[in-house]
Order: sequence, then structure tokens, then C-alpha cells
Amino acid sequence: MRCTRCDRKLKEKDTVWLELDTRTNTYTSDFVPEKHSQGGFSFGKTCAKIETKAHHKAQNQQYR
Repeated sequence: MRCTRCDRKLKEKDTVWLELDTRTNTYTSDFVPEKHSQGGFSFGKTCAKIETKAHHKAQNQQYR
């Protein structure tokens, strides 16, 4: 298994699963309604934090 963001090989214990939210085109660990989800993608812990932060930023801009 590899990180979706950096392509680094991941150990199962270091893998974080995030969903791709089509409303913001970003990855999140938050609930995504099925019609807006493109499924789960694997990330390393550091990359998952970066992607989650980008999702929250995109959400804040979308709902202003």
C-alpha cells in the first residue's frame, strides 16, 4: 500500500484512510454523504494531516 499524496510505501499501522469529497475536491476523515464521496484513499500520518487541513480550509472558503 502507498500514500496517495507522496507515494511512500506504508505499513498498515501507519496508514490513515481519508475520503475524497467531491464538493471540495479534497480528502477528509469527516463524514461525507455517499453521493459526494469517491471512496477511501490511503495516506501516511503526516500527509493525512496536510490533506485534512486543506479540506477544512476549502470548506471554510466554500461556505463564506
